[in-house]
Amino acid sequence: MFPAYLDGASVIMYAKIEEYGVVEYVTGEPYDTLCYYAIAKYEADDSYYLFGCNSNFAVISDYVCDSIDDCKIIVASHEYNVQWLKL
Repeated sequence: MFPAYLDGASVIMYAKIEEYGVVEYVTGEPYDTLCYYAIAKYEADDSYYLFGCNSNFAVISDYVCDSIDDCKIIVASHEYNVQWLKL
């Protein structure tokens, strides 16, 4: 089951597990495998966050967005065909 909170933010929806790619350090060395996407929101913040998570639900990347749709556009721009599930 997907966690209700990531890094203190409430998860709104998430993308099913697949291997989306590898997150790399600035040097180009691999860091971790991106297995989930989640859209979340912090209570005191108007922004939405697109979190990339590894297989253990640890956040390994994030993007700050103005809306849920903006988060989805980022994922779609990477040509990932995901099914978003509400938590």
